[in-house]
Amino acid sequence: MIKEAEENASKDKSRKAIVNITYEFDNLFAKSETFINKNTDLNSTAFNYFKELLVSIKNEYKVHNLESISIKYLDKLKYSYAILVIDFFKSELQKTTINTSSKASPGRGVVIDVTDD
Repeated sequence: MIKEAEENASKDKSRKAIVNITYEFDNLFAKSETFINKNTDLNSTAFNYFKELLVSIKNEYKVHNLESISIKYLDKLKYSYAILVIDFFKSELQKTTINTSSKASPGRGVVIDVTDD
């Protein structure tokens, strides 16, 4: 009877782990799609690669091939995400630089007057 209870506890742990994994994947897909939809102007190689990886991961996920996802795609996804974040910040910095420079008067800059006293 104790052995049976231990086996059931082990099965319950496994089921809970699978529920947590599926929750995390659903969360990843939802947040990634939101990010993709809000940032269609990125259109870089990293952005396109990230989208393709998500499609591949979704396809594996639909057929419950979690092992394949962990072996083939997780490292690629981490790398792709890191590059994508860098591209995103570059894009945002460029927007800020363009907006700041367009507000300045043409031909006028900061003048520092240095005098000998």
